[in-house]
Amino acid sequence: MITLYVLYMSEDSKKLAERLPNNPHIQHAIKLINQEFGDRLRKDKSEPMINHSLRVGNIIAPYVKDNDEIIAALLHDILEDSKVSADQINQHYGTRVISLVESLTEDNRNDSWEERKKMALIKLSSASDEALLIKTADQIDNLETFIRFAKQNPKDIEVAWSIFSRGRNARLAQWKAMFKLISQRYINIPEALLKRYVTALEEVNNL
Repeated sequence: MITLYVLYMSEDSKKLAERLPNNPHIQHAIKLINQEFGDRLRKDKSEPMINHSLRVGNIIAPYVKDNDEIIAALLHDILEDSKVSADQINQHYGTRVISLVESLTEDNRNDSWEERKKMALIKLSSASDEALLIKTADQIDNLETFIRFAKQNPKDIEVAWSIFSRGRNARLAQWKAMFKLISQRYINIPEALLKRYVTALEEVNNL
C-alpha cells in the first residue's frame, strides 16, 4: 500500500504537473514522486528532482497509447531514488507500469558507474518501444537540462562538466552510446523526438 501526504510543490513543478492529463492514476503518481523526491535537487542543483520526471511525462504525452506509459515515465526513477518497492508500484499501478519502470531501472546501484551504464545498455537492447520512448524522453531532458546549466557558465565550461564524477569524456561517451542504441533499436521513434534528440546531443558535443 502506498500512503500519500499533502506536500509543498514549487510553482515550476506545479506548472509542469498541470500540463499532464487530469487522470486520477497520473495525479497519484505525481503526488508520489513529489512525496518521495521532496526538496531534493538535481545534480546541477538548479531545480527539484521532480521537474525532470514531470518533463519526461510531458515529452512522451503526445505519443502514447494510454496513461500507463505516462505513469511509467513519471515513475522511471522511483526505484533508484526512493524506498518505494517494485511490489508497491505493481500493486497500485499494475503489471504494465512496473514492467516499464523496471526495464528503465539500473539493477545494482552498488556497482561502479561504468558497470551500471554498461548493464543499462544491455538491458535496453531488448526493451519494448514503449520503454524506449520513455528513455528517449529521459535522455532528451538530461541533455537539454545540461545545456541550460552550461549556458550559465559560458566562460568556464569545465565548471559545468565538473558536476559529473567521471568528467566530460565518459559522460559524453555514455550519452552517445545510448543514442546509438536507441536510434538502432527504436525504428518507430517519432520524427520530432529524433530531431530534438539529435539537436540536443550535437549541442552538448560542442560544449
